[in-house]
Amino acid sequence: SASPEQHLQLTAMRAIEQNRFIFRATNTGYSAAIDNKGRIMTCGGLFKAECVIGKAAFLEEKTVYHAWHHVLWRIYIVLPLAALGLCLIIRQRAARNA
Repeated sequence: SASPEQHLQLTAMRAIEQNRFIFRATNTGYSAAIDNKGRIMTCGGLFKAECVIGKAAFLEEKTVYHAWHHVLWRIYIVLPLAALGLCLIIRQRAARNA
């Protein structure tokens, strides 16, 4: 299955998104040390009991997503709903004029 590789890549994207180092530990997937740029520094094997060691730094700077996530998720909900409402209004007007 491609799931372990996909989960590892999703974790790398999360590291970029949050500008944070991530140490990922799993029982059946890939354990890894990922830097804040999404690069996999060290990675354990699949279905192996291993110790993964890496270096990390404490970072305090925030990405745009990290600083504005509480606003962005509302926009992600409101914009599609507004677009749907606009489509319904246009459809109703077109049905009345037909």
